[in-house]
This record gives sequence, structure tokens and C-alpha cells, in this order.
Amino acid sequence: MALLGFGGGRSRHERAADQYKPVAQKVVDLEADFKRLSDAELKQKVVRHLGDSLSDLKQQVPEIYAGVREASARTLKMRHFEVQIIGGLALLDNAICEMKTGEGKTLSATLPLTLHALTGQGCHLVTVNDYLAERDAAWMRPVFEFFDLTVGAVGPGMSAEEKREAYAAEITYGTNNEFGFDYLRDNMATDPSQIVLRGLKYAIVDEVDNLLIDAARTPLIISAPDVEATQKYQIFARFVPRLHTGQDYEIKEKERSVELTDDGYQVIGEAADAREADIESAIERVLADAGEPMTVEQIIEARPVTPKVGKTKLRYMLADGVGGRWGSSGKGVKHDPLLYFALPGGEADSFQSPLPLGGDRD
Repeated sequence: MALLGFGGGRSRHERAADQYKPVAQKVVDLEADFKRLSDAELKQKVVRHLGDSLSDLKQQVPEIYAGVREASARTLKMRHFEVQIIGGLALLDNAICEMKTGEGKTLSATLPLTLHALTGQGCHLVTVNDYLAERDAAWMRPVFEFFDLTVGAVGPGMSAEEKREAYAAEITYGTNNEFGFDYLRDNMATDPSQIVLRGLKYAIVDEVDNLLIDAARTPLIISAPDVEATQKYQIFARFVPRLHTGQDYEIKEKERSVELTDDGYQVIGEAADAREADIESAIERVLADAGEPMTVEQIIEARPVTPKVGKTKLRYMLADGVGGRWGSSGKGVKHDPLLYFALPGGEADSFQSPLPLGGDRD
């Protein structure tokens, strides 16, 4: 449903707005009674519904909206007009509501935001720029805090902990870009402690035509840095020349994987100058010096490619994880010895040790 203005002529949009007028009148009719209440009594009228389900809260719309209206009058010296109440009812009904300049959409949004905040699941107001997000959150904060509801605002330059605190509030203001990128970053998180959002339940979108049509033409694109620990490849590359195919490791062509034998573990353990009785732990301890621990098999199996070089099939591993390249010629493979090491595989049965790094081989 679209509500495209409440004043002047009798358009179909105004007729659509008529369905909200009976409830809006009930809210207005409660004004005299709510004026007589003390602050504590007024607060209780609303917070007694804290934790109720959304369906139950919608049954109490007149009382909750009247309470927010009176709290706004006491804290901001602004009382919602009928047009703002109708706008708040339309937003609660998940409708598109266009209000003319000066009709007070910022104040109107406090009605459905408060009601949804009472569910305890949080809600968001999405606006077009960081200034409006900060301004509106600060401006409307007294209304929400009258009912002990917390308010947050997310913006650029905030730490993950600051954003987590803002999203933990019952009501959070922010821009489409901040919400969008935080959502993408949360989906790229490798640990729950990195997540900042607490869930997506309800949002009011300011200037919806701009955000969901114009701004939506530009996709939000995010990328993560290469998380592979490149030092681990360089460390393990020093161990590889000591290994012999068939004796220290087995190449499984079908699974495109490499598996160390007991002898292989022993060779690498000795190469790592292990002092522990547990060779495997010693290996992983040495590899952990470069960063987060990784098992030997994980390192061997990382980034395998199998180019054809004449009649010899070789398996190469990128050692720096970032900028290396491999190529081939009629005589073999040319590569930077700092970037690659090779394991014989496939038809290379005659090779009893890995190829020397750097240089060509028929």
C-alpha cells in the first residue's frame, strides 16, 4: 500500500489513509486522560507491555501511541498531530508513507519504533546520510529514554565494540551503507566475537525511493584480505627437499591431496630440530611460529595446481600466497625459488626427490 500525501484533494492515496483515521482518533481521545498522569504513571502505561509479542502489542496501539505522544510533549515540547499519528500507523502496517515537507516524519517514526522496541528484539531506522542518523538519534532520544529504551547510532570510524553496543540498543539509527556493510562484514566473520549485528527484525527506511531505487543501483562490494599465513609456506618449503615420494609422503591423484607417512613426519620433525617426544606437536609448534597453527597436511594440500610440463606432471604450491605466477616452456617450468616448491607426482615416478627450485628441468 502507498500513502502519497494526506492534504488537498481526495486522491486514492488519501482514501487509503482513511482506514487509519479511526485508530488515530482513539489516540487523540486519550490525550486528556494521559495529561493527568504523572511521569511514573505515564511510563508504566507503556513499559508494562515490554516483552510482549508484536501481535499483542498491535492490540494495544492506541494506548502505546498515546503514551509516546504525551512523552514527546513533555520531553520535546512537540505533540504528534493527527497526520503524524496516521503516518505512524501506516509505518506499523509496513506501508509506504509519503509525508510532505514539514509534516514531521522524524517525530512520526517514534511511534512505530517505540512499539517495536518493546518486543526486545531491536529495530532500525535507515536514513540517507550520517548527519541525519546522528541528528535524529540525538533529537528523539529523550522520548525513547522516557520509557527506559536505549538508542544507538552507527557511523563511520566506529570500532567493532562501539558498533556492537549501538546495535545492542533497542533502537538503532544509521545509513543504508553502514547497515549494509556491517551485514556483509558479519557474514565474512570467522568468529562469533567479530559479529556486531544482533538480528534484523524491523526497519523504517527514510526516503525509501532514494535508498531502494536510486542508491540501490550501486551495489555494496566488500572484500577480505588474504587470510593465508604466507610465512607458513615459506617455512614448509625448506622442509620439502628432505622428503622422498613414496617413502615420506603419498600423492593421491584422485583426491588431489598429499598425505605424510610416519617417515615423513619423522623427517620434518628432525628438520624442525624438535625436542618434544611428540613429533607431530613439534612440527605444528614450529609452523605456529609464523602465526595461527596449521597442520602439515593443510599446508601441503594448499593451492595445488597441476600443469603439464612435457611428459612430466608436477604439482606446485604457491609459497607466498599472493603474487606468484607459474609458467611452462618446452624444457620445463620456470619459477621464482622464493615463491614455489614442487612435489613430484603423476608420471614423474623416476624422480626420487623434489625438483630443485629455480631453473628448468626436462
